[in-house]
Amino acid sequence: IDWCEFTKHRSKADCWLCIAGNVYDVTKWLDRHPGGRQILLNYCGRDATDQFLAFHRQEDHRYLKLYQIGCVAPGTAPEPSKQTVAYRKLRGDLQREGLFDADLKFYIKEL
Repeated sequence: IDWCEFTKHRSKADCWLCIAGNVYDVTKWLDRHPGGRQILLNYCGRDATDQFLAFHRQEDHRYLKLYQIGCVAPGTAPEPSKQTVAYRKLRGDLQREGLFDADLKFYIKEL
């Protein structure tokens, strides 16, 4: 899917998101999204990769396949900003170090 075509789908009647280069039509998911419809509407027709990764567990990724309608055509998406590149590098480094992994023993001790 060409990026220009993707960006046209920006309304509650036609809401597409891009996550990691894949395109999802989440229109039917808007009213079912646990975080509310507004957060999805804020990112319609935009790359929501970083926002998705920040707020969803790895297990949540399986639901994406239900809404995938294609991939962004190579070379059509804008390059990420320097800040986005730096953020993604930092997040990857922290993830590799295990800093996003929950230690369930912590919660058991607190009981």
